[in-house]
Amino acid sequence: MNNKLKYYFLILLFTTLHSTNVVAAIASLKGDVKIRQSELDKYTSAYKGQMVNNGNWIKTGEDVFLSVIFLDGTNVKIHQKTEIEIKSSRLTAKELKTNMYIAEGEAWSNVTKQGEGSFKIETPTAVASVKGTEFDVLYDFNSSSTILKVISGEVEFGNDDIGSILANAMEGSEINKDTQEPSKYKISSDEIPKWQNNIKSDWGFNIIPDKEGQLPINTPLRLTVQIKNLNDNSSGNDFTDISTVESENQYIYLSNDNTTWQNRIDLNINDGKATFYVKSIEEGIGSIVISAKNAESQKSNFDFYQTKSQKIDNQNKIFQLAKNKGYTNIVSAIENMNLESSKIIFGSANIDDIIQKIDSNEYEIIKFDFKKNNDKIIVILEIKPKVNND
Repeated sequence: MNNKLKYYFLILLFTTLHSTNVVAAIASLKGDVKIRQSELDKYTSAYKGQMVNNGNWIKTGEDVFLSVIFLDGTNVKIHQKTEIEIKSSRLTAKELKTNMYIAEGEAWSNVTKQGEGSFKIETPTAVASVKGTEFDVLYDFNSSSTILKVISGEVEFGNDDIGSILANAMEGSEINKDTQEPSKYKISSDEIPKWQNNIKSDWGFNIIPDKEGQLPINTPLRLTVQIKNLNDNSSGNDFTDISTVESENQYIYLSNDNTTWQNRIDLNINDGKATFYVKSIEEGIGSIVISAKNAESQKSNFDFYQTKSQKIDNQNKIFQLAKNKGYTNIVSAIENMNLESSKIIFGSANIDDIIQKIDSNEYEIIKFDFKKNNDKIIVILEIKPKVNND
């Protein structure tokens, strides 16, 4: 019987953190919608139900659409080939100050009646400001032209250089870089956009793992994808196309053939079915997102754990790191203890990578210490990328 006490190892890898102020959620989507946390981050695949934060960017490609519901009930539908930044902050539990920026493309909005809140859509050439209305804004990047169409309510439209007009229901306006003074004109029912009424996906995904429950790290899990027809919930055996599977965590890897591993793969789906593999190099919960043309993207979560032999291996590496770096207090504290778990709190990496980067001076140790908690010891390693001042 092993009577050794247990200790826990936490690694705090400090990197740039983003604001996580939730202001909206993706209500529906069609195709591979892309989202990024800020202008500095890369785009990743979005999924139905995903929370949208202040500062997020959303991008759609050809035949890709989505609907976003804000906390105040405002519904914004985003057209294909559009790129939008969501800038919004809470005033109260259900009131927002929202300023969406369209870098390119089109958005239809049904804005709830605003109390103390506000809703604006900005493009490089104009600003549309409303208090509660239904309208559409199209920005053409090539011509630098912003076109407004008001279906109901009223919209203030213009910019600081040329002033603004108040467009009412069934009125439109267009502003480009050469506009000297804003004007408005009547629009007919035939000119009202119709695309927002048809953004429903035809296809969805069933992801079936070979094994349920917790999974050991570094052990591949085989997954079967079955396409389903969302119109009648039947099997989509007539679906043949390429889908994209993407990991939301750097420590989650994907493979088509259980040989080559990446964070993103293209998956050939034939007759409604395909298989692929997933594995993790770190314990904890990780996620993947699968998407395809005219399909509703889906997120799947997996829970990974370390086996006994993996814990012993990590225990030896942690002990050796403390010994090599001269942390005699850590060595004395954990010498006769067993590692219960190890976890990266901030950032994405694994113990092997972190120790290697500390040894190669890519990372520097901020703090390497421990604290006692009854019969357990929590060892905390705080690190950050080393700044080269040369």
